[in-house]
Amino acid sequence: MKDFKFLPPTIKVKKGTKLVFANDDSAGHTATADDDSFDTGSLERGAKKTVTLEKAGSIPYI
Repeated sequence: MKDFKFLPPTIKVKKGTKLVFANDDSAGHTATADDDSFDTGSLERGAKKTVTLEKAGSIPYI
C-alpha cells in the first residue's frame, strides 16, 4: 500500500498462498477481500500482515 493504492488491485493465487501486505503509506489502511476471505485489520505505517488464502482463483480486494 502506497499513495492510497494497492498494487496489484486483483490477485490470482493458488490455495495456501501466503500474501504479505505492507503499509508504506503515511496513513493507516486495511486490505479486505471483496468476498471477505481475508481482512488484514488496520495496518499503521510500516506495519506488515501475512494472510494465508484458503481458496484458489482471482481475488479482488480493497
